[in-house]
Amino acid sequence: MNEASHNMRKKKLVVGVRQQQRRMKLAAEKMLEEVLLDCRDKSQAATSDTNTIINDTQPVTAIPDDPVQQHTPHTDISSVGEDNVNNLVDGAYPYASDQYSSTEATEEDSGFSDADSYQAWDDDDGEQACELLGDTQTQPSSDEEQDDDKEKVEETARMKKSLAEWVIQCNVPRSHVNNLLRRPKSDCGLNVPIDSRTLLNTMRSKPSLRSVTPRQYAHFGLAKGLLTLMSYHKIHSTITKIRIIIHVDGIPVSKSSGSQFWPILCSIHGYKESKVIIIGIYHGLKKPANVNDFLSDFVCEATQVLQEGLQYDGRVVEVEIAALVCDAPARCMVTSVVSHNGYFSCHKCETKGVWARTVLSAHGGRVAYPEVNAPLRNDAYFRARSQPGHHNQKKERSIIEKLPIDLVKAVPIDYMHNVCIGVQKKLLRIWLFGKMDPTRLTTDQKKLVSDFLVFIKEYCPVEFPRKTRTLDDFPYFKATEHRNHLLYFLPVALKGVLSKKMYDHYMLFHVAIKILTNSKHCQTYNTYAENLLKRFVEDCVSIYGVKFISYNVHNLIHLPADVQELGSLDSYSAFPFENKLQTIKNLMRTSANPLAQVIRRLKEIEEINTIDDYASPSSTETLSYSCEHTNGPTPINFKGYQYKTIQLRNVTICTKRPNNCVFLNDGSVALVKNILKSTDGKISLYVKKYLQKEDL
Repeated sequence: MNEASHNMRKKKLVVGVRQQQRRMKLAAEKMLEEVLLDCRDKSQAATSDTNTIINDTQPVTAIPDDPVQQHTPHTDISSVGEDNVNNLVDGAYPYASDQYSSTEATEEDSGFSDADSYQAWDDDDGEQACELLGDTQTQPSSDEEQDDDKEKVEETARMKKSLAEWVIQCNVPRSHVNNLLRRPKSDCGLNVPIDSRTLLNTMRSKPSLRSVTPRQYAHFGLAKGLLTLMSYHKIHSTITKIRIIIHVDGIPVSKSSGSQFWPILCSIHGYKESKVIIIGIYHGLKKPANVNDFLSDFVCEATQVLQEGLQYDGRVVEVEIAALVCDAPARCMVTSVVSHNGYFSCHKCETKGVWARTVLSAHGGRVAYPEVNAPLRNDAYFRARSQPGHHNQKKERSIIEKLPIDLVKAVPIDYMHNVCIGVQKKLLRIWLFGKMDPTRLTTDQKKLVSDFLVFIKEYCPVEFPRKTRTLDDFPYFKATEHRNHLLYFLPVALKGVLSKKMYDHYMLFHVAIKILTNSKHCQTYNTYAENLLKRFVEDCVSIYGVKFISYNVHNLIHLPADVQELGSLDSYSAFPFENKLQTIKNLMRTSANPLAQVIRRLKEIEEINTIDDYASPSSTETLSYSCEHTNGPTPINFKGYQYKTIQLRNVTICTKRPNNCVFLNDGSVALVKNILKSTDGKISLYVKKYLQKEDL
């Protein structure tokens, strides 16, 4: 035997379970045939019509295609002796070891080795023999096999879907996914794709893009996205109208080039946790040269949706644009008005700015807007361009004017950019880095404020997404941190640090924004907040100089009017949209073809139908408990369960600091000592109330 033949005999194939069962059945039938023939030869009733005699000492080199059909017609089962029948049932086959010890299964014949054959006999010999002798044990029927196959297919599909959801939700790099998929495929034989593109059903065709000078734009659709949002929020059948918020802004894609995205985003107004959809995305090395070309697809579809509504759940739901939310540069671009540092740049009133010198030279300065009672603009005056200096005469009219919206009231001032990273950041910068200015804090004062911020960090509950840090990190503060400083921390930290005049002036700003961000009081105390903000702007001249009253500072006086139209400041802020911008940026894998990458990632998300973004929210009324204990304290004769943590919506209450401090309905402050749930399902908090409260 040559070496090639020897290697071929050694080689074994991976055989499926059903194939092994068929081969074992053939082997059992062959063995039974030989046993019956041997018994018949030894019997006195042996007949002369025996055509074939198997020599037990001769090796078996092949198995007939259907040995049972060839021999059983000539064999009377009653001729088998009782002892031999018992031996067959017990699995003791005469001459089995002689015949199969010399059998070598190669790649050309059976497909599995003699060791496999022995293993098969050891496991299933009794069952096979009993089946052939008419015993009650039977092989699984074809229906059972089909059910097993169907269950395996469903299990594999669930596993693939679970893997795909994990990849999407965790934003796992595709190279890592490919590495993971190859392991169960090769090591465990699992039926999974070996490439992430197959798993996620990645779009293989070239994305449909439209040329928008200087680069390209992709449109995803307003109506399609709104239907997704309505399904997410489970819009009630009694709701016949929804109001939406549109957001337009740019985000840099790379730090080493001018590559940037300009997405058009949308959310439904009035939902605290409304998700954000993508209507369209532009990509280029510069912002769109022609805003009308950039917005044409959106305006065309939006006009139709606003006129006809949307078919949802068997009814027509009206759609209205509640607000077009942008920062100052984006608003100027979208509405085709002058830049935010122009003399007539205010979008809400017709005030004219004045030139305020910032340095001793004749050319150093900026435009300031100290007037607080200028005539207000309205939609008719805006469309009629009654103040030509407000509109950019070098550009054509914005296509946004074709939409049936109020171009003044429906274009609010975004408080994230105007207040948080606008006025609040401006004040903090002056206090920390003012040059030769009496408003600048000393080194000891800065340290005092920083120490307080570090100390209060331990008392910040879980609802604060970012904890406090020292003023040394001022250049890295995010908009959320500036918001927390204004609404919660600095009014306490600056007490006794700023001069009384400066502190009282800052408190005007704090109280007004506190009112306007409160959904319960923003309408009731709206006029009061407006008066506070006007007083704040007017007093800026005497404290910080007229140069301090920039575009952002002036626009504070117009915030209450926007709140009257749209609700609290947080109900239409840019915070959720800015988060979405970062999500879009994180969809990229490389710097090449960024728009095509984002389109494919979004298509994968749509195919998986999970998210991150579009999964149906859990019930907002369901309480969740954790950390059950029996340590008390409890009221006398209490019967029920005790917990350390309870959560409702986005509010978490614990029995330990910093999430154990609450305000009660009577206005008192208390510390939670235990969370109780009685046997009848009633929830109560065991608290320790503070008896004395004092103002700062």
